[in-house]
Amino acid sequence: MLTRLRIENFKKLSAVDIELGDVVVLIGPNNSGKTSALQSLLLWSAGAKEWAGQRKSGAPDKRPGVTMSRLGLTQIPLRDAKHLWRDLHVVNAYKDNGKSKTDRIYLKIIVEGENDGKKWECGLEFYHANSESFYCRPIKIGDSEGGGNGILVPDVARSINIALLPPLSGLSSEEPELQPGRISVLLGEGRSGEVLRNLCLRVWEADTGNWNKIRQYLKQMFHIEIGDPVRDSVRGVIDLFYKERGVELDITSAGRGFQQVLLLLSHMISNPGSIILLDEPDAHLEVIRQREVYSVITGVARDYGNQLLIASHSEIVMQDAADRDLLISFVGQPRRVDDRGSQVAKSLKHIRADDYYQADRRGFVLYLEGSTDLSIIMQIADLVNHPVSELLKDPFVYYVGNVATKVSEHFFGLRSAIPGLKAFALFDKLDRSLPDGFAVPSHVWRRREIENYIATKEILMRFAAQGNLSDLVERAQSLAQQEAMRQAISDIEGALKTLRKNPWDDNIKMSDEVLSPLFASYYEKLNISNRINKTNYHVLVGAMRPNDVHEEFIEALDKIYKYLK
Repeated sequence: MLTRLRIENFKKLSAVDIELGDVVVLIGPNNSGKTSALQSLLLWSAGAKEWAGQRKSGAPDKRPGVTMSRLGLTQIPLRDAKHLWRDLHVVNAYKDNGKSKTDRIYLKIIVEGENDGKKWECGLEFYHANSESFYCRPIKIGDSEGGGNGILVPDVARSINIALLPPLSGLSSEEPELQPGRISVLLGEGRSGEVLRNLCLRVWEADTGNWNKIRQYLKQMFHIEIGDPVRDSVRGVIDLFYKERGVELDITSAGRGFQQVLLLLSHMISNPGSIILLDEPDAHLEVIRQREVYSVITGVARDYGNQLLIASHSEIVMQDAADRDLLISFVGQPRRVDDRGSQVAKSLKHIRADDYYQADRRGFVLYLEGSTDLSIIMQIADLVNHPVSELLKDPFVYYVGNVATKVSEHFFGLRSAIPGLKAFALFDKLDRSLPDGFAVPSHVWRRREIENYIATKEILMRFAAQGNLSDLVERAQSLAQQEAMRQAISDIEGALKTLRKNPWDDNIKMSDEVLSPLFASYYEKLNISNRINKTNYHVLVGAMRPNDVHEEFIEALDKIYKYLK
């Protein structure tokens, strides 16, 4: 098993140190370096085999580099060898006493592992030669400058098999039988759908028992019976059929989810005892199926002696990995985001792995009562041209239903993983004051709720009057809407007066006691269905003007900006 991976100057990655385990899930946005991390292991493995093939084992006085061709990296497609280096920088140019000089920039990959209870380490560094080739040489254990007496490339490092599987690509109507090397090339190019039948054939020919296990998995998951792969020697192709509701169909007619699972299982089982690199194995799978497939592939990995490294965007996969496997976040500097002690272990039971990901990506969390609050805040910030608008364009918001204890539990769980995390909480009026030293900076509305700041007679009338008043038809419609709103307001005022309540009082629950019955009455008078409910009261902000914004609202925006900027 590989236990640690250190990388310098490889593709997207400048310097990373990643802990590894039986099953490792790498999470992060597109273009964050997850695939680069997987490919670094392919480069390391190719380098170890190439060096061992050209040099004797042991630790010679010198460690000359061996030449490697970009074409030899069958699982890492390259137009130019320089594309292995971060930002394509292969040399460092500088001036020394007026003379131009250059130093090589080394691409380094160091892998640690365990085999039969013994720990080992193997580091390789690569330097550029030309567009077609580069050099590889070992780093002596304990000394990157060439000292030390450790074995340069241990035997175990030379024998490790690492196999990459990209997401399923489109299947062709016919698939020729391919040699193993060609299969590796096509997988490296992301053309996995073009080798699906070949992988199935390899499993079936090696052990029909293993093939029958795949058939059982597929029947259990999809209720589909798949046949055995068949060689058509006349056409030089492989045929694969399945039966659904008694009808025999070609594999190209199957659903993408079925094809994806077949690809995963055939790839893993045809590479027993290997390090399996899976790039988005959850692709083409619905949410419920993602959890089932994650459970299946981790079980298959245990049965066939595979170590799994998975790059994924799936919240389901993230959540399951956080609960039982190793989760590495590729937001900013890659780091482990599970196993952070007992307090965090408890937090993970209640905090989604996706929350850690979003908090890490954004750097702050904004706690609100509900989604309507966010819409109101964003629109008012834009209305008054407040600088907090930029922060609110892509926020991480967590809704707590106005329960202060939820803020504390959630924030402390996140902060244990992300020490520099910032936060701000905005509450509707609370029955009791927040305790001294509350978990995060906060503001409690002095009125009953946020809707009390956007609903006045003037704003409601302006909302009803919206339209193109220069158009005669729209003007007539606007007048009808204004009259309907005027009557609806009068009805609500009369009803609440009977209950000895004022609809414009600061302590009235504006959303439920005023706006809900008011809009029901308003649209009934217009003889059309009610278009406004509690989730979209933020539309009233569209009828507001900057001088309608209460000074307390500006105060709250200032606080959000102060603590989150």
